[in-house]
Amino acid sequence: MHTFSTLMISSAMSLGIMPLTSEKIFDERDFKILEQTAKELEFSGSMAIFQGDQLVFHFSGGEANPETGLENDLNVRFNIGSIGKSLTSILIFRQVETGNIDLDQTIDQYLPEDERVPNDSLITVRHLLTNTSGLGDFFDSPDYVESQRYDVESLFPLVQKMALIKERPGMGLDYSNSGFIVLGRILEHLHGKSYQSIVQDELLNVLNINYSNPFNYASGWKLENENWVLGEGNDPASWSSAGGIFLSIQELHRLISFLVHDGYLDQETRELMWKPQVQPSHEPPFVHYAFGWMVEKPQDLHFIGHNGGVRGFQAAFRYLPQTDTYIYTFSNRENGAEGLFMKALMQLIQKAE
Repeated sequence: MHTFSTLMISSAMSLGIMPLTSEKIFDERDFKILEQTAKELEFSGSMAIFQGDQLVFHFSGGEANPETGLENDLNVRFNIGSIGKSLTSILIFRQVETGNIDLDQTIDQYLPEDERVPNDSLITVRHLLTNTSGLGDFFDSPDYVESQRYDVESLFPLVQKMALIKERPGMGLDYSNSGFIVLGRILEHLHGKSYQSIVQDELLNVLNINYSNPFNYASGWKLENENWVLGEGNDPASWSSAGGIFLSIQELHRLISFLVHDGYLDQETRELMWKPQVQPSHEPPFVHYAFGWMVEKPQDLHFIGHNGGVRGFQAAFRYLPQTDTYIYTFSNRENGAEGLFMKALMQLIQKAE
C-alpha cells in the first residue's frame, strides 16, 4: 500500500487496445524458465498464470506461517496492498454506471458539510481516481501509527488535516493514498455502511467469498540488519479503500475474471475505467495510470492491472485482454514478487519483438 512500482521496460509505444498481430502466449519453455527463476530467487509466495479459464502454470515456495508450518499455495491469503485500489475503482464505477456519481463532479457534492477536505470544491472524482488530486499520502501524516488498526473512517481525519502537496488538482500524477481514502468515504456515505462491508456485499459475496471466515493467512516478513523479521501489514482486519485487503490468488482471479466477463460492470463502463488518463513523469511513455488501474503497452502487448506492497508483502497482477491471459504473483517477503513477476512479463515482451 505504501509503494507505486511500475514496469521498467525500455521500449516505448503508444497505448490503446490494438488488434493482435500474432499470439503472445506462454509455453512450456517459459514455464520451465519461471520455475527455475523462482528457485534461484528462493521465492517465498505463489505465482499463477491463467490462459482463458485454464490454470496453465503455478508455483509456490516458502512458508506462509512458520509457527504452524503452513506452506504457501494458491489458496493462502496475502496482503495485496494497493491492488485494493482497483477494487475501489470497480465500486466507484458501479455508481457511475447507475448515475449516482459523476466523474467530473467536485467531491464537496458527495461529502457532508462537516467532512470537508482541502480543495474539495476543486477536486473531482476523476482527480481522485487518477492520482491527480494533490492530496498526498496519509502515511506521511505525523499522526499515522503503523501498528494501529485502521479503516476508512479512522484514516479520513488524517486526510482532512494534511496539507496539500499541490495547490491545484490536475497538475500531474502524484500517487495518493489519501485520495483513495476520500473515495472510500464517498462510497460509505452512498451505501450507508463501512467500506469493508461494501466490498464484502458488492464484490465478494457475489462470488461466495466470505472475508470473515477463518482462513489460511500468510505472515509477511521484512529484512532488517540482514535478518527476516515480521513486517507491517499482518492484520487482516486493518484495510481500507487505499489497500491492504488479504486475498488469495484464487480469490483475486475469480474476482478479476468475473469483472472481465461483465460480472460487475458492463463492457462500456469497464473500458472507460481502463482508459489511460495520465502518464507518470518518471516512467517510460508506454506506462499510464487509468482510473485506479495501471495500463502499459510495450510493443503490441496490452497489460492492465496493479501492484501493491508493504514492508512484509509484495503483490502484482496483470490481465492481457488480447490473449485472455492473467498473471498473479504474491509474496510474503518485502520486494519478494518483483523479480519473478517481471521475468514473466519480459518473456511475453521478448516474443513481441
